Amino acid sequence: MRLHQASAGIVRLPPSLPDAGQARPAIEIPWREAWPVPPEEICACSREALVHHGYMTGALQASRGCALRIRRLWQRHDARRLERSILLLDERQRCHVAAWIRIELLAFEPRLKRQLVESDLPFGGILARAGIRPSFSGRQYFALPGLFAASGAIAYRRCCDRHYGRSHYMLGEDGRVLAEVYEALP
Repeated sequence: MRLHQASAGIVRLPPSLPDAGQARPAIEIPWREAWPVPPEEICACSREALVHHGYMTGALQASRGCALRIRRLWQRHDARRLERSILLLDERQRCHVAAWIRIELLAFEPRLKRQLVESDLPFGGILARAGIRPSFSGRQYFALPGLFAASGAIAYRRCCDRHYGRSHYMLGEDGRVLAEVYEALP
């Protein structure tokens, strides 16, 4: 885990992306430019989507009345970990979330590992279907100067001058880390 010193504090950043010889995401999210913000400084429409104690996917699906699927921008895995950058898109291909996630595959049974690697369902949705109810630890909120160039498939709505996000660890019932997650709203 890397730390970024900002005027308001320290923001935990996702690890660097792979070397030039490996696949890179089609869209770069400027995680290195993030700075910490308290939840009350997040604009109202983004705060509703970010500041809650559950899964991002479930909260967005409930509040926006749509089903979300992932679009992988970049992914790699081995027997221990699955790491990827994704977008969460609705049926009209509007983006609701851009995310980087590292899933600790050793924390799951083989059947679930395969589903985590191959499925286009969000991580939280797969866990919910399996009856796994994680807790969240180390939650931080941050602001970004921007995300990525807009196109027809990007930006569900824009109500703020800045883009906001959150990061946290998802823990199993035994306290073991299941995943490290960084989510930003386009």
